[in-house]
Amino acid sequence: MPAHGLHRTARPPLTLATDTLIAETFTRHLIAAHGEPFDLWQLPALPYSIAPEHAWAPAPCR
Repeated sequence: MPAHGLHRTARPPLTLATDTLIAETFTRHLIAAHGEPFDLWQLPALPYSIAPEHAWAPAPCR
């Protein structure tokens, strides 16, 4: 299961889903390379977030 932090990135062209896409792609490649011998499966990504240090900044999309 790809688990990772969900946060805004410093660069505007990147979305909140950037880390999710990276984690899912990494997992997909890992399973393609080693899935059969180790019986690996890909579960849905589990993004999570808490970042009180950014509470002062307005959200990019409201």
